[in-house]
Amino acid sequence: MFKPQDEVVEKLAQKYFAAIKEKERLDMAAGKDYHRVDTDSVENKNIREAGAEWLCMQASALGGLNMSAFLRQEDWKEEQIQLALTHIISRAAYPASELRTSEWIKQNSSVCELTGYPMEKITKDKLYEISKSLYKVKENLEKHPPKADVPMNFLTLRIKSSFTI
Repeated sequence: MFKPQDEVVEKLAQKYFAAIKEKERLDMAAGKDYHRVDTDSVENKNIREAGAEWLCMQASALGGLNMSAFLRQEDWKEEQIQLALTHIISRAAYPASELRTSEWIKQNSSVCELTGYPMEKITKDKLYEISKSLYKVKENLEKHPPKADVPMNFLTLRIKSSFTI
């Protein structure tokens, strides 16, 4: 199938591979039944984006904001916190209207899997309501200090400002 470019390299590779097999140091489970898969026949469904959402979740949880702890201090219920994080992260990753954001969450995003909020409960109206609730604690949130060892960076500021009305 592929012709080796360098005969010396090929001989050395074969020699070391044989030694690895002989000493049973090959990282393969014994007795496993391996099959060939036609990658052209593999189908995917329900594929979702996770990169920006994951990064924002890390900034919210670990990156200094500790948003969940702040909202718990404000006596929010766990489901409200999950929805708030879902909305804040979504607005940071995909800044659009609540209607478009709710559609994006349902069609493309993995934000609900990250925050734990049930995706089937996402509606534009819930996003509007949680925005209003977040706005009510805006003053306290702005006073909420990030962790001392974490500077306020662009992402932190983006998350803090993502729910302003």
